[in-house]
Amino acid sequence: MTPWLWILFSGLVLAVVAIDLLMVTRRPRAVSPAEGRAALALWILAAAGFSFALFHTYQSNFLRLEDLLSAPLDKMPLDGHAAWTQFITCYVLELALSLDNIAILALLFRYFRVPAAVLPRALFWSLLIALSTRWLMIQGTAALLFHHPAFKWTLGAILVLAMIRVLVLPDASKSFDRSWYVRLVRRVFPFTTAHVGHRLFDRDPASGRLALTPLALAVLVASLLDVTSALETVPALFSVTKDPLLAFSASALAMLALRSAYFAVSGIIGRFRYLKPALVLILAYIAATLFLLDVKAISPLLSLAVVGGIMTVGVGLSVLAARRSSVPIARGPLSEFV
Repeated sequence: MTPWLWILFSGLVLAVVAIDLLMVTRRPRAVSPAEGRAALALWILAAAGFSFALFHTYQSNFLRLEDLLSAPLDKMPLDGHAAWTQFITCYVLELALSLDNIAILALLFRYFRVPAAVLPRALFWSLLIALSTRWLMIQGTAALLFHHPAFKWTLGAILVLAMIRVLVLPDASKSFDRSWYVRLVRRVFPFTTAHVGHRLFDRDPASGRLALTPLALAVLVASLLDVTSALETVPALFSVTKDPLLAFSASALAMLALRSAYFAVSGIIGRFRYLKPALVLILAYIAATLFLLDVKAISPLLSLAVVGGIMTVGVGLSVLAARRSSVPIARGPLSEFV
């Protein structure tokens, strides 16, 4: 595959990340929920604009970009409507499956006592690592599916295991001290106990050695959590599309939106009691599309309607349940820590 479109899109994402690092998160500053909602709206509009650019690129083969740059696993060319639908479906699917991670991240950053002023930088580094790991996982999955089509059964099994995990295992956010990823990071890396602004490294006062700050520990643990999340979302993306570019671009733009969504909903998402059942139903549907039916026979519009409908019902029922139990849906800041 000629990699120019990958380079173009990756360069665009890196440019946005660089602007974020140099201008938005350069100085410690707490982000308000209103700012988070505004940024979320902008990222959704950016994804919509990118989807229309994809539509025209695939529809008219603009500058022969589709021939040169896109490589669906089944070698079947996509028209503009198919590419647009698959991208939007993957985008919504990534948002839906990753939404529950916001509540876990909020508790994780509180566990490491990350100050609200440096939280944007923590999310920045977590996002940068997550984008890299997602790219590697999507490329690896695409290669396996291309050379071994029966690998789709393994992807379906992974989704079933993810569904069982959500149903059976306790919420990892309630026992960080006993979580394997927290213990692994603390065992492998030397660390200090005091935050030093945006810094990820500091000298240990006792030994004088360079060690990780609590901010760096939080970033590493959040990155490990994203890897486990990617094990669920990457198979789901390939149940919708066989084009790695569509899968990665949708995943990357959704993760950028989720970073802003953290500031908008992290304080209330834990009250969405029907979110996990909704995720189980979504995972069950995606696994069924891999196990029972040929992916070519599944309309992306059907998947979009199912995933969007399940999430809408889950969030709507959660809001109604909270109102009936007289539990407020919003709350103020807890302290100087998130």
